[in-house]
Amino acid sequence: NQVGQDIFNKLFGCAIVSPAPLPVSIIPYMLTREKSNCDEQQVIDAISQFVVFRVSDQTLMFLHNLIPAWLTDKNKASRKLFIDKKIAGEYLRTVFVEILPFVVNEPLTGPCIDDELKDYVLRVGIRFLCEMGDKNSLNVAYDSLTNYHFLERRMKYGRIDIYRLLKDFRILARHPSLEVTKREIL
Repeated sequence: NQVGQDIFNKLFGCAIVSPAPLPVSIIPYMLTREKSNCDEQQVIDAISQFVVFRVSDQTLMFLHNLIPAWLTDKNKASRKLFIDKKIAGEYLRTVFVEILPFVVNEPLTGPCIDDELKDYVLRVGIRFLCEMGDKNSLNVAYDSLTNYHFLERRMKYGRIDIYRLLKDFRILARHPSLEVTKREIL
């Protein structure tokens, strides 16, 4: 019953469409964002039937590859547990679009975002936004990649080498929906 709640559907959806294992710190962020009255430990306990909490890198991974396949299949998943990948992708895009400006500019006000979640968004956010391809996503990706503070923070975390950063520039610059002038700048 608990896992059938909307917050769990969104959490599982993010884990399914995410290009890399989600950091555990996304749970308190989503609970705050969704104004959920669930306790963080309660959420972790409930999802532990489906995911494993990897202590080594503080991420969530599905116990088996068949679980995401089951959750995204209308015929196999129950109505409460079915995850629509398109809706899940749009939700994760919204989360990235919300978080990136706070990661780049680190304003004094705004949501409290854990360093692990910031690192995650820095590492996978741009590529994910490029894959989504909508104008808002591409503009956020462009604004981030042309922001000195974003580049500085991305290099500072140390998990990203210059070649991955250059690959993100190429991916965005080659995107057909991006304006010509922005492609030239990139």
